[in-house]
Amino acid sequence: MSIGALLRSAVKDIAPVYPKVYTGPEDHYFVYDITDDRGDDWGDDDPGHIHYWVRLNYYFPMGENQTPMRNRVRNLLYKAGFSFASITSLSDPDNGMDGLSWECDIVAESEE
Repeated sequence: MSIGALLRSAVKDIAPVYPKVYTGPEDHYFVYDITDDRGDDWGDDDPGHIHYWVRLNYYFPMGENQTPMRNRVRNLLYKAGFSFASITSLSDPDNGMDGLSWECDIVAESEE
């Protein structure tokens, strides 16, 4: 399963999930990005796995209580096999949206 599919599967029951950028009409949505990837589990000069670092951002209307979502998503990502994520609060007053960002990593098969 690709990293994007794994992220989508983990949080799909909360809100739609899109790669990198979303410009549609939804007011609750996730976007994700693979911020880094490197070879891991080296043997015979070839990586046996790829170590991926990912960022998952959740956007919602400004002023909504974000406290329950912080640990809910972190726990869902952890159950899906990602490391225990760090969480950062996001805000964009220009468009009236708040957000949360989870950063974590996972070692998996190559997406090739």
